[in-house]
Amino acid sequence: MPTRYPSTICVGATDTYYRRWDHSNFGPKVDVFAPGVNIVGLSLFNHVTTKKNGTSMAAAFVSGIMAHFLGYEGGDLYHDASKTYARLRANMLQDVLTNIPQNPSDIRTKNLFVNTGINNPNRRSIDPYDGIPKDEVVRGTCKISVHESWACPHGNDPDLFGEFTITNADGTQVYQTQQSTSNLGLPLGSVPQKLRAKGMGRDLYITAEKPDRLYFNYGDISWSAYTVEHNASCLLNGNEWSTSGPKNCPSPAIVSR
Repeated sequence: MPTRYPSTICVGATDTYYRRWDHSNFGPKVDVFAPGVNIVGLSLFNHVTTKKNGTSMAAAFVSGIMAHFLGYEGGDLYHDASKTYARLRANMLQDVLTNIPQNPSDIRTKNLFVNTGINNPNRRSIDPYDGIPKDEVVRGTCKISVHESWACPHGNDPDLFGEFTITNADGTQVYQTQQSTSNLGLPLGSVPQKLRAKGMGRDLYITAEKPDRLYFNYGDISWSAYTVEHNASCLLNGNEWSTSGPKNCPSPAIVSR
């Protein structure tokens, strides 16, 4: 059986009253319990919603939470499943379930309930769950240098671009905007521009209302940069563009977290 292997997460089912479902397995091989009674799902035959019971439904909750960990951290978690399991265990709720067999001792069942960790009192304020080692948080913290941002008018609305350098906590450069006569830098606008480079622990999202007003989201941290001395507008025409960026744009605005 799959539960014989340590790398397998065995999931039991509970009802809405935090009771073990009577048909759910139990014993020392069950790692965690999750909701598995009256779960709304799609019917296989008539394409309507129906309520289902079972450990298959409970396992989906656990899989979804583990996918959340992968989506938030990425990086090493994709290559080391033990780290994902560690996050899962660090955020489980203990001793909140009933109808959990404890005797005889050879069938003692762990009283653990799956949880996202968002209400975990031990989590860092910058992370949505507990279990991320401090050194990994530091390693994933970046400094974003906004060298310049500018507008290239086309018709009634300008096209916004920016030049960015991102370094990680130890000063190693992990991203630099590529620029050339055919590439005006990183496009900016109301739709978030997503950046993710090797060495970054999170996705960075950049949005802009105008060249002198930029917004950043890195994990669950948000901040903004303003350059109020200049309107940051530069008219660029074809070959006048240089690899060092447009001339007479605003002085650098440094933003770091």
